Amino acid sequence: MAHNLLGKNIADDRASQLAQQMDGWPLGISLALNSSGELSEISDAGNNQLFDFLSRQVLDQQTAETRKLLFSLSAFPVIQPEICGDILGIKDIRNKLHHLHQANLFLSMYSRDEFRFHQLFREFLQTSFKESDPSAFSGLHSRAAEKLESLGHIEQALEHYLTAGNFEAVTRVILASGEELFRRGRCTGLAHWLSRLPEKLRYSKTELEIL
Repeated sequence: MAHNLLGKNIADDRASQLAQQMDGWPLGISLALNSSGELSEISDAGNNQLFDFLSRQVLDQQTAETRKLLFSLSAFPVIQPEICGDILGIKDIRNKLHHLHQANLFLSMYSRDEFRFHQLFREFLQTSFKESDPSAFSGLHSRAAEKLESLGHIEQALEHYLTAGNFEAVTRVILASGEELFRRGRCTGLAHWLSRLPEKLRYSKTELEIL
């Protein structure tokens, strides 16, 4: 394909490595082939270099409005239109999601109510969002956590509280829901969330030590 479309000859092992890095994403492969960089550099790249590649070739080509939308949506590992639209204050979120999907912006539609970004692209967006506007980044994750907690999605809420750095809220939720999570067999999850709390806070609460 690369030779026919772009006149580039690529060894089978390079082509396979490139396709694996991009999770078979047609747009990612196409962008790599059209990149000004050498294919050997791209296929040998680690995550940080790949994120930089994605930034130059995808994000920087978007309008400011689309970049803001991508940053906001990347806060959610699984994008559920109704919930995310409510948190973000976007009434026509389904139309916007379908537009991003049709534009091949690394967004997959798993069902009418479930969209997901390619994991590498989502990580890149979150890193860029946090670096460009830390206050907006933590504020969005806090709003998401509060909404999800109110809906009873405790595990998702905990992840957002942790990402926002709201450790007091994490402690409160674990103390309120820890026994229920334990009964549901979420021992590993509990241990993981507790391990991400600052040590001083973790050992200042006797109830946490019991869990």
